[in-house]
Amino acid sequence: MTKSCLLRAPLTAQDKRSWWGKILKLKLQGDKFEVSTYSTGHRNPQGMISLDGFVYSVEHAARGGDEINIIIEGRNYGWPLQSLGSGYNLEEINKDFTIPLGGQSPLFSFVPSIGISSVGDCFELYANYYSPNHCVAVSSMIGNSIFLVVHDGIKVLFYEVIDFGSRIRKFTVEENYLIAVTDFEGLIVGRLDKLE
Repeated sequence: MTKSCLLRAPLTAQDKRSWWGKILKLKLQGDKFEVSTYSTGHRNPQGMISLDGFVYSVEHAARGGDEINIIIEGRNYGWPLQSLGSGYNLEEINKDFTIPLGGQSPLFSFVPSIGISSVGDCFELYANYYSPNHCVAVSSMIGNSIFLVVHDGIKVLFYEVIDFGSRIRKFTVEENYLIAVTDFEGLIVGRLDKLE
């Protein structure tokens, strides 16, 4: 890949002729897949999950602005023309998600970045406690944590942090049990119990 190709790569997220920077929709037609664009303007998605009627995606920003997005078909999530972060050299990026794209702003943006790495369910006890609000969990490599993010479908109400002291790469939650994959310490296995 040439240097000029690398410099143009971010712009392909807005190029309708390119699959780069898109979330794709695959439909099996006989023995072949039909591919179409589901949403555009993504920088570097790290994971997706469908929970409680929402499709969540988490993605790395350049410098500041790691995002949790609720993915809606046909929407433009702005990269590289809009971001709450900045470029690697601190060059400014438009912070107004209405100009020029009429883009979809993130559900939440971590500034500074947390090294967002995956997305999944919250613990069942925790999610039930805050119901009817919604809960989504995201893991962090820089923050060495899992963030439990509670929102009302429009905005984040708050988040809590479970600090593991280790870079969390991936995780899964089944009811109230957690299995997390770290970069250096192997697996973390645990359970959330109701406080008496």
